[in-house]
Amino acid sequence: MCCRPYKVTAVTLFLLAACDWQCSAGTAAAARIPLNSIGYDSACGIDVSHSASLIQVVWPLGDKRQGRVVFNLAESRPLIHSIATATRDTSFRPVAEKLDPVLFLRVGNRDLEKRDGWTVFFDRMQTKPSELHTASIKPVRAAVTSQSRRVTLTIGDVTAGPFKGELRWTFFADNPFVLQEAVVSTQRQRTAFLYDMGLVFRDAIPQRMSWKEAAGELKSEPTASFTDAHHLAVQRRAVAANFDAGSIALFPPPHRYFYPLDFSDNLKSIWAGPEYHDHDLPFGFGIRHDARGDNRYVPWF
Repeated sequence: MCCRPYKVTAVTLFLLAACDWQCSAGTAAAARIPLNSIGYDSACGIDVSHSASLIQVVWPLGDKRQGRVVFNLAESRPLIHSIATATRDTSFRPVAEKLDPVLFLRVGNRDLEKRDGWTVFFDRMQTKPSELHTASIKPVRAAVTSQSRRVTLTIGDVTAGPFKGELRWTFFADNPFVLQEAVVSTQRQRTAFLYDMGLVFRDAIPQRMSWKEAAGELKSEPTASFTDAHHLAVQRRAVAANFDAGSIALFPPPHRYFYPLDFSDNLKSIWAGPEYHDHDLPFGFGIRHDARGDNRYVPWF
């Protein structure tokens, strides 16, 4: 029932223009974690390098631009050390530094006794007890693979309640999209679950957050107005964090995100602000599932 991996996905879009590779080396005084690169071929057009606890990914964004993400495997350091872009004529310039991915899994028990076991769609998980688990992310292993003109970086381990697995980032040559995934599995039986995912900023936070409202109007709010985490009803599930040097937009991939419901209501599937889920977290943003759904048949995953 629950022995197969459950894939938890979010997509981040890096736009415009994080610090020079050389100046980052001072943060990497921890024990070196080896990078398994057996499945990586540099002919894919995406450069991956490893220095002490830092892993650097540089890839073409198209339109004569390059993107760079530096990961830091050092203990107790933000996992995403920096995000930057450059043109052919300019050096890399920071957009954001010191970010951490966050993952929450809500786990409940599915009723398999009614209707001869066929209860997945007709379950009402919102009426049953559930438990929210915050993922523990400990970088103890790393691997990079390539296929055609894409690269996937895998970092583990990730633990959230009964689920265990790893984080993955896939980079696409000539494309500014980065697919961020948590790939986790459990042996727990009768499991129904939901997930929330996103990024939090351990250093400087964005100046503003921007999104299109459900009615279509573009909205931009200063982050100072987010005194706690807000649930946002946005168009096309997308929200952007705006910095001086560029923006980072985040949204789930279409057709792979929502559990089945009777109606296509906007359930505020984006969150932004500090202390998400009443946890001691700095300002962040991400995607979320509403545990109540439309309060009819709410099957979760």
